[in-house]
Amino acid sequence: MNQVVSNLTWDDISVDDVQREMGMDIPEVVVPEAVLAARQALAELDPTPGIEELEMGAARIQVDDKRMINCRADLNQLVPFKYDWAWQKYLDGCANHWMPQEVNMSADIAMWKNPHGLTDDERRIVMRSLGYFSTADSLVANNLVLAIYRLITNPECRQYILRQSFEEAIHCYIDGTEILTEYGFVDFRVLSPDMRVAQVTDDHTIEYVLPDEILHDRYQGEMVVFTTKDPVLPYHSVVTPDHRCVVHESSAQQYSITLAKDVDTETVAFPKAVYKVNKYDHFTDVDVLCTYVTALQPVRTPSTKFEGGTTLTFTVPSTSHAREQLQAHLKFNPLILDHTVNTDRATKTTTISVEIGKECIGRVPFTLAWIDITTVDVDWVNNFLKHWLHAKSVDVVYPITPPRQSFTNAADAETFAILLMYVGLTPVYTISDDEHLVTCSMIERISGHVIEKSTIQHDGHVHCVGVPSGKIITRYKGCIAVSGNTHAYQYCIESLGIDEGEVFNMYRELPSVANKAAWSIKHTQSISDPTFKTGTPETDQELLRNLIAFYVVTEGIFFYCGFSQILSMGRRNKMTGVAEQFQWILRDESMHLNFGIDVINTIKLENPHLWTPEFQKEVIQLILQGTMLEIEYARDSMPRGVLGMNASIMEEYLKFIANRRCSQLGLPIQFPGVENPFPWMSEIMDLRKEKNFFNY
Repeated sequence: MNQVVSNLTWDDISVDDVQREMGMDIPEVVVPEAVLAARQALAELDPTPGIEELEMGAARIQVDDKRMINCRADLNQLVPFKYDWAWQKYLDGCANHWMPQEVNMSADIAMWKNPHGLTDDERRIVMRSLGYFSTADSLVANNLVLAIYRLITNPECRQYILRQSFEEAIHCYIDGTEILTEYGFVDFRVLSPDMRVAQVTDDHTIEYVLPDEILHDRYQGEMVVFTTKDPVLPYHSVVTPDHRCVVHESSAQQYSITLAKDVDTETVAFPKAVYKVNKYDHFTDVDVLCTYVTALQPVRTPSTKFEGGTTLTFTVPSTSHAREQLQAHLKFNPLILDHTVNTDRATKTTTISVEIGKECIGRVPFTLAWIDITTVDVDWVNNFLKHWLHAKSVDVVYPITPPRQSFTNAADAETFAILLMYVGLTPVYTISDDEHLVTCSMIERISGHVIEKSTIQHDGHVHCVGVPSGKIITRYKGCIAVSGNTHAYQYCIESLGIDEGEVFNMYRELPSVANKAAWSIKHTQSISDPTFKTGTPETDQELLRNLIAFYVVTEGIFFYCGFSQILSMGRRNKMTGVAEQFQWILRDESMHLNFGIDVINTIKLENPHLWTPEFQKEVIQLILQGTMLEIEYARDSMPRGVLGMNASIMEEYLKFIANRRCSQLGLPIQFPGVENPFPWMSEIMDLRKEKNFFNY
């Protein structure tokens, strides 16, 4: 008789228990090795280091546990709030979100192109403003926000800093993306300012230039993925939603720019091929010899050396193009001292021994490293490919038939692929068993019909580089593409058709712009160092010094001359689209400034030993220096009166701003008696998203 068991739940009985009760065989369960390894790793896990790191994080955080710097409380616990003002600024920033593309620029374009639309002095102001804001402030702003996030130890403040990072950010490429440089493709993360990068022009040619700026930003959010699984024409790119994609509209032959989130793959094509036009690097006798050497890899041994140089021995098929071309070339190449030809009928091979002089030994390489990719052009590459393919006995009619080559050296494969790209071909990499295969297609662009667009979530970094043309060559997971970048000021520059080279190089060429950039970099270098840490009076004071230089001077003084000039234009119904973008930027920067001042004052209150009389004098000097530099910029940008203002009135305004910054930090004002000559600027700073200052 079966025993009745009552009051059981499903948790009390397992499948094995039921099977045993019914007399069934229980099958042996095979646990995968990966699962066993995971179990073993967890069994050996020592939680002590993690617990020590969290320390107070094991308990609920009290408000008094929180501090602005050097706090050991759990940074993941957002509530309870200690600094309600920081959370409110985060909410205000989100509520006032805007994007440059929301602003209609059609009236500005017409006015800018009209020779009588603006005076020379007004055009000077527009150019100076875009020149500074498009590059110089980015030299410190974008990377510095990340540094501040690392050193501020309060979660609600960090939340706003992430918002500021988004507003400052240039939206670009995911980690792992590479950019074409004079040294080949280089990961964005190791790109340096002294590396020339390839920029693409509107006529599909490329040239190598120094980058205007290199940016690395923290990014949390959605990324747009463009990919195709076609092995003949692979394409893969991962960018932020507001990244400027370079595309070909179906009805146009020129490049056009479309935000990644707005790209309709059914109506565009993605360019992949470009051309290299220099017209000054000729294909010489040395180039011919080097091509044959690198293609055929001749034998060179100590026994083949002679007093006057060395001997290279080539072995090629007797019936190949290589034999014919090489022999024909040897008859006329002045670099060849002598050569002998021996044919082996049994093996159907020809051995060609070439004697070259001592002066050529160091110039004849065995890899493609001898090619300078920055100087060769279309004609040079066509000559190279013709000789290379003949040497390789490839039975193709170049350039009608695209070449296909394999390499054991990854660097040679990359160089060969870049050369293919220079003549309008689209290279494709395939790597297997230590072989680097480079094939290519004669298709210059990929139809969007075969591109799949999707999104992923990303928590990491994004990278970008600025070049005058705004278009670069990138590579991601082996796929090469022509691409671009984005910036609020770039939208103004591109819309107006302004010379980007002139604008983006102002911080190098104009002293009044360069001095502000140099000052900002000098006074924010410490916290930009990833090894910088707080925790001592000296390092805590250095953090405070850098925060003041960034928030109070760079964002609180250096922006105000340019902002007031452009916004004054908008008040006179001139360049209203540019002015509208500047009003939103000013609103954002005002919030950044006020947040920074609140952070600085909180650090002062929590660490009164840092705010010494000597340090206060140093801070006053920083504010005065910044004011003088901005006055110098005002005089340069306004040599004459314009827009109802002049350099003298602007100087009074900047002194008023300096007094305001001193008062906000609890310091004595430095310019008694000055007043605000532009009270309308305060109204713009209080602007909300639903209100347009210029519609009145």
